[in-house]
Amino acid sequence: MKIAYALYLLLALLVSVGLYFFYSSGRWGVEQPKYSVLNQAGEFEIRQYPTLQWVATTMNKETSSPFRRLFKFITGQNSSAKSIAMTSPVWMTESSDKSLMAFGLPQALLPEMIPTPQSSEVQIIEFKGGEFAVYSDNSISINDPMLIEILKGKLATQKIAIEGDPLYAFYDPPWIPRWLCRKEVLFRLISR
Repeated sequence: MKIAYALYLLLALLVSVGLYFFYSSGRWGVEQPKYSVLNQAGEFEIRQYPTLQWVATTMNKETSSPFRRLFKFITGQNSSAKSIAMTSPVWMTESSDKSLMAFGLPQALLPEMIPTPQSSEVQIIEFKGGEFAVYSDNSISINDPMLIEILKGKLATQKIAIEGDPLYAFYDPPWIPRWLCRKEVLFRLISR
């Protein structure tokens, strides 16, 4: 009986440690941008985002090098040599002239407190807030132009006018199972 009780305690401890690691290493353990949900439009959620501060870098078709450059910035390769908390999601844009990967900076970090990047390939940019039509699906990929055309068609059918290139938001680290991942595509609405 004592052995069975000890095994149950050990199992409970292992499950607790596993859940803690899973929670703290995923999107649940880091700051995410605050937004307001304005309404629902079919498969889209219409959201209002505030202006955000990003640390960004250009990317080609590879995603590991840009991520590494941004990660080095938040882990101390900056003018203050201080670590900055990781946030979620990782933002990506892809256009014909320039593709970016960005981390949002914590909201408590005021613009005048943001250190200067040491790498010339990393920059601090201000992401202008506004209204966005947001589509969520755990299978979204930045390399799926067909999905973007389908979503633009659905928005046009609903008479929702958008501008600019889509913005991708990937909330989870790669070890989170795909069926638990949160991935979104955001389309900026034309301001009225």
